[in-house]
Amino acid sequence: LYHGVDCDVFDPTEFDSVELKEKWGLTGKKVILFGGTALPHKGVEDLIAAVKMLEEPSLRIVVMGENSYVASLQRIAGDCLVRIGVQPYSLLPELLSLTDLVVLPQRRTAFAEAQVPGKLFDAMAMAKPIIATAVSDLPEILSGCALLVKPDDPAVVAEAIEVVLRDPDSAAEMGWRARKKCQEKYSWDAMESILIPIFQRYAS
Repeated sequence: LYHGVDCDVFDPTEFDSVELKEKWGLTGKKVILFGGTALPHKGVEDLIAAVKMLEEPSLRIVVMGENSYVASLQRIAGDCLVRIGVQPYSLLPELLSLTDLVVLPQRRTAFAEAQVPGKLFDAMAMAKPIIATAVSDLPEILSGCALLVKPDDPAVVAEAIEVVLRDPDSAAEMGWRARKKCQEKYSWDAMESILIPIFQRYAS
């Protein structure tokens, strides 16, 4: 039973990414959203290194949440990191809508291997092009609908980001495949089909 997501709320057809980029002060920027809690095992430092390798002045990593680690990331990243602080979960569909791609650069650590990021399913539901490292269940979940790269290697993350940005049509198609798979396997409706028989078994 995975985390699951409400695909009716996380519906990309309900949002205008151009207007939302203007609202958040990101007009003309290529945006990579990191929507979870930034911690060392999640590989945000590898993502920053990858973005710096690309030397693309319009590229921005937008980070939600706030802690001492995020502050330390700002010192490493400089202008390519945009901190928007703690935001309500209800704003996540909007923030994902203005995002050009989502990168999940999980490092190969025991902690990372033992979890699946909930933000993965949010990104899939919003039809975002996704780049992820081959850690935990990510290869199985994202098979056929994302770019998978080896962990702990910013250079391969940079190459994957470049592939996505260079061919937006293919990236968009990949994102819609992710949404379709999410609706079929990782939506609240899919979770319900797993949970209801379990509840019924013990209802008496």
